[in-house]
Formats: sequence, structure tokens, C-alpha cells
Amino acid sequence: MVMKLGLSVTGVEDVQTPAGSFHCYRFDLDTVNQTFWISTDPARYLVKFDTGPVSAELRSIGRLGTAQAPVAYRNERLGYSITTPAGWSVENYDATGSKENSLAQLIDLVAWRRSGCRCAR
Repeated sequence: MVMKLGLSVTGVEDVQTPAGSFHCYRFDLDTVNQTFWISTDPARYLVKFDTGPVSAELRSIGRLGTAQAPVAYRNERLGYSITTPAGWSVENYDATGSKENSLAQLIDLVAWRRSGCRCAR
């Protein structure tokens, strides 16, 4: 199925997120009622998006997998801790606030990058 989308850059706005303040281009996909804010700097971060029922903001920016030594991670709320090998990352995801729906991902970034993936946090 091919769908024609009306994309327009409707302006430049300052957007405040947990990751900081960004000067952004605002893109509107009128046909599907979606809006994206992309930073004007050379990195072109996806700073914020709004698709009607779903919206998100950039939480942090950092380099993953640069640790040369094991990294200790502790989740106080769930009551566990782990130590990862050097170059690994722990990403915590908790959408609902309940222990049953919490997720911690352990990522071997060296192997992940070898597979051709790129990441931004």
C-alpha cells in the first residue's frame, strides 16, 4: 500500500526536554496527524514527537559502550544489582511503574555494532 503524505516544515521552535533545551525544526505530517521536532544542530537529534495518542521526548544523550572497566548497575525500586563487562550497557525501561512490567536490557555494544547497528541514546 502506498500512501501520500503531506510533509511541511512549519517553523523553528525551542523545545525543553529532560535532555536539555534544543533549537528544533518542526515537521508536520498533516495526513497522519504527526509532528516531529528535529534539532537544528549538526547531530539532528529526534528531540520530540507527537502522534496523537503517543508522544515522547529525548531523555538523554551520551556515548554508549565507552567504559573500559566493568560497570555496576543497581535498581533500587526493584531491589537488584548487576555488574556488566566492560563495553556493555544497561538500559532500564519501566512504562507502567509496576514491577511486573519492568525491563532491563543488557547490551553487548561491541557485538551490536559489529552487526551494523548504530545507536543514539
